[in-house]
Formats: sequence, C-alpha cells, structure tokens
Amino acid sequence: MPSIEARKEFNDTSPTDCYNAAEKCVETLGFSFVKKRPLGWFLQIKNASLNANIAFRPGTNTMGTFSLSSNTESEDALQKSASEFAEAIRKNL
Repeated sequence: MPSIEARKEFNDTSPTDCYNAAEKCVETLGFSFVKKRPLGWFLQIKNASLNANIAFRPGTNTMGTFSLSSNTESEDALQKSASEFAEAIRKNL
C-alpha cells in the first residue's frame, strides 16, 4: 500500500487559519470527513481511493503535514493529491 508524507509551508498564516481553510475545501475536493480536531489543527479524511491526515503546527511559518495512503493510487498520484490540497488551502486563506 503506497503512502507518502509531504510537508508544505504556509507563510504568514496561523495554524487555525490553515485548519479552517482546509476544512472548507475538503468536500469540494471530493473527500469526506472521518475526524475533525480543531483544537489540535488535525483532519482525517477519505474518498473512494485515498485516506489522508492533515495536520498543522505553529512556528515562524505554519507547517502543514499531509499523510496520504491508498490501495490503488501510486506514490506520484499521492504526491499530486497532497500538492492539490495545499493549493486549495492557500486559495481559501
């Protein structure tokens, strides 16, 4: 089962703002929520072929960690999905 972990930096943005933006775009990207933890800036989501965890942590720049796994998708497809998530989050900030 392929899995990846990608880290994306979000400049000049709080973890709360990133979490809220991520929550807004999950369903538009075709995923459903498994678990939401707003106090920990953590989302667990899935669709028919992917499972994903998205977490944010504070720092000089907020860091987003995207952990994706799939029984059917390749590592390249998982990397692409992580990048699409990060871009959608940036657009919703």
